[in-house]
Amino acid sequence: MREEAMLKYGMNHAWPTPVWLANLLEDGVVGERLHSWLEKFASQPRFVSGSVSTVKYFARHDTTVFARPRHPQIARMKSILVSCADEYIESTVVNPLPEHDTHAAFFFVVQHPDNDVDKLLPHYHEGADVGIVYYLTTPSDGSGALSMFDPRGLISRGGRVFTKQMPGFDFSPRRGDLLLLPRYLLHSTSVNTDGVDRRVIAGIVKYEQPSGRGSRGRRKTLRQA
Repeated sequence: MREEAMLKYGMNHAWPTPVWLANLLEDGVVGERLHSWLEKFASQPRFVSGSVSTVKYFARHDTTVFARPRHPQIARMKSILVSCADEYIESTVVNPLPEHDTHAAFFFVVQHPDNDVDKLLPHYHEGADVGIVYYLTTPSDGSGALSMFDPRGLISRGGRVFTKQMPGFDFSPRRGDLLLLPRYLLHSTSVNTDGVDRRVIAGIVKYEQPSGRGSRGRRKTLRQA
């Protein structure tokens, strides 16, 4: 992660919203061959989001692909995303990470053009610690943006408010972008109005007390995939 790539959004320097942005393609963490394979794999009809559930959000998505990877490319990408989450936590919360068990759930999200049903409704990830989005294909017209809102407030010390008093900010991603969010950040996705599908790998990572010896989560070195 690059310090200059971090999106600074908060009340003041003491309270920035820790949203991290990196482009894994440009940084050489994910190679073009792996990324292209994932783009093609995500084009399968089974990854199109299902109906919205008021009981369980993940019911809309197939989490089994990353839970039990059958392809080395899926296993490699899962390892990269968990390593990025570890780096994010160590940089924004605690370093080094204490003894822990890591639990992660990832899935493909496909957003069709001009389909209001496919937009992502506002939500938190209260059952986790880190939210992750990796962008495989993105609309070229700036649609399908991710809107984020920090519930901690909009007014800094001294009464200065954000420009136009907007409650949050929108992020229009590029191919290869990785976004990491804290669990409390409310976010949603706008409708895709471009002529291509918006395909992403989304997920969560949470850290728990270790259930037994030898369960320490270790950060892996990110290398060219």
